[in-house]
Amino acid sequence: MQLLAYPPPWYAIRQFLLLEMGPWPFNIMGLFVVLSLFIPLFMWVIRRGFWWALLVVSWGVYVFQALNPDFRPLNSQFEAVFPLLTWQVVFTHGLVLGYYRRQVIGALTGRLGKVLIGVGITGYALFLVYVWAGNQFGFTPTPFPATMYDQLYNTAYQRVDLQWGRLVDIAFFAIVSYAILTVFWKPIAAVIGWLWIPIGQASLYVFVWQVFFALAIASIPGVDWFNGWIGFAAHTALILLVWYMIRKKFLFSVIPR
Repeated sequence: MQLLAYPPPWYAIRQFLLLEMGPWPFNIMGLFVVLSLFIPLFMWVIRRGFWWALLVVSWGVYVFQALNPDFRPLNSQFEAVFPLLTWQVVFTHGLVLGYYRRQVIGALTGRLGKVLIGVGITGYALFLVYVWAGNQFGFTPTPFPATMYDQLYNTAYQRVDLQWGRLVDIAFFAIVSYAILTVFWKPIAAVIGWLWIPIGQASLYVFVWQVFFALAIASIPGVDWFNGWIGFAAHTALILLVWYMIRKKFLFSVIPR
């Protein structure tokens, strides 16, 4: 509200420019802004073949943040839920994997790659289902302790700290989704490609708009948003609206894609 004063106080302007203040649902944009500043440097390192050094530093910073959870290098608003030194590990790996995508795909689709990935994903999924079932149906998932489910949930899958379980999930989800889209691409593209391909190609644009859509929807009084059919209708309408906005390139010159 301080920014709406005339003239706005300098401390409010300063906090806004340093990403220390802003709309709360929009805070992850601060993470995008800061990480994007490092793209030229990171790509310079990757193109010279020192991707391994970048990943070593990335993991070192990740571990440092895990050991010092209260450390905030920028003190920006987004760091309360997306700690910069933690979430950069996904960003840096994304750059490396994107640059070497052909080599990575070749390794994963070779005979040995298929066996290792198949065993890893199947074993991981069975383990999680087994531990979950023990917690859900009240039996001890031998040889694991009865408290295994709660221990994993609290120490491996917390979102803010991007713990190891979440990192494994991201890796396996990327592999499985890529495999499914590759094998079944023709029927998938025929059914929903017209909708999801444009949205995916303008994903940052969609993210920016969905924040404003969410705020607008939440401001409508007297609507039972816990009703599944109302939620389904609202989500469907907003997805089609943003798809139409992409088709018309609405504000493409202003909002990044």
